[in-house]
Amino acid sequence: MGSRYETAGVVAVLTIGQTAAVLQLPALAILAGMNRHGRVALASGIGSMAAVVAVSIVVGVMKKGLLPAAVAMTAPLLAVNIVYCPFYTCRAIDLSVMQFFKRTLLSPFLSTLPLAVCLAAARWFLRDHEKISLVVGCALGSAILLPIYWFSVVPPSLKNWLTDRIWGLRRRPATRLEEPKVEQIF
Repeated sequence: MGSRYETAGVVAVLTIGQTAAVLQLPALAILAGMNRHGRVALASGIGSMAAVVAVSIVVGVMKKGLLPAAVAMTAPLLAVNIVYCPFYTCRAIDLSVMQFFKRTLLSPFLSTLPLAVCLAAARWFLRDHEKISLVVGCALGSAILLPIYWFSVVPPSLKNWLTDRIWGLRRRPATRLEEPKVEQIF
């Protein structure tokens, strides 16, 4: 991309849209397991068709560039993944919408915020050195995230396996990796 890439916002817009879709994958899996995923699949299809029409209008009729095309593509899919899918899922599993958003958006956002801050700070301070800023930002972010994830994300069974096998802190006969227990999602 480099300094000549005029519409750096395209990557951000597309990332936001893709993140919304990825955040809904667990909900879609739950709905599929309940055989109630048909409406969400239909809504996703309609959102995709709307995105194609919107991009065609923005690029073909309005003669706009990449950033407006990215927004036109992302907006309908964002509406499906941030509005329709969560509300339908909550209705299907009898869960409060606020509780759903708190658990699916707030926690992941707070978990990745330190990395985002480190990447932004490194980019700000090392703005003339893109590759070095990426390495420094990732290194600082990883150093901060490692203890946070260790205490809040990694399941106890995986922690025990890691401490047993890698650091040798607890001596037990070697066994294969135990399946981490799935904790309550909602």
